[in-house]
Amino acid sequence: MPEKIIGHGTWYDKTAKKIVEREQKLGRSLDLIRTESGLGASGFPHIGSFADCARSYAVALALQEQGINAEYIAFADDLDGLRKVPAGMPDSLSKYLGYPVTSIPDLYGCHDSFGEHMTGLLLESLDETGINYSFKSAKKSYEQGLFVDQIRAILMNAKKVGFVKPHLDAILADIDAYRLEEWDPVLAVKGLTTVFLGLSSVGNKGEGGDASAVLDRIARLDPVEGLRLGKG
Repeated sequence: MPEKIIGHGTWYDKTAKKIVEREQKLGRSLDLIRTESGLGASGFPHIGSFADCARSYAVALALQEQGINAEYIAFADDLDGLRKVPAGMPDSLSKYLGYPVTSIPDLYGCHDSFGEHMTGLLLESLDETGINYSFKSAKKSYEQGLFVDQIRAILMNAKKVGFVKPHLDAILADIDAYRLEEWDPVLAVKGLTTVFLGLSSVGNKGEGGDASAVLDRIARLDPVEGLRLGKG
């Protein structure tokens, strides 16, 4: 018997169905489901940056076609530190290495910061291609205290191995399933760093390996970040 076609038969239709089933299993409300992608703000956006947004938006559209109220969030990672001078940028930026990108002056003088300028370029491409999004800035979200409750819960439960490790194992599983180390090394480093810090805080072991093994994966992708974490 042929497999039932979901929606248009695409991966994002299947993903949307899995999300709905997961939320139902967890007993959570289906009144609104949000998808999200992070907007890198430390250099010029590229096709991979846009593709990440388009994928998340596609899942939101698939959810809507399945009768679910869905919203795509474009979340700017504009508190990230500048790790290196981006290609095509002047060497004068080297004095800002380590600074949050929203604390660096805009080289072109048309935005409040370097990070805001780079984010704006990507948002322009979303506008031009008809991608509907709700924009969130990490800097503004932290300033407004939007994550206070979540951060408090994480800190209060950080030592509870059963609370943290399933989330870390899920992150590793996604990194492997989507082959992020091959297709999106920057995103892979972010995810692996989260796993490394989490494993380091709860006893070092998880289904996907120990903290040192995760650190080795980070170092292969970004030697500087691997060295920094290794010294921490």
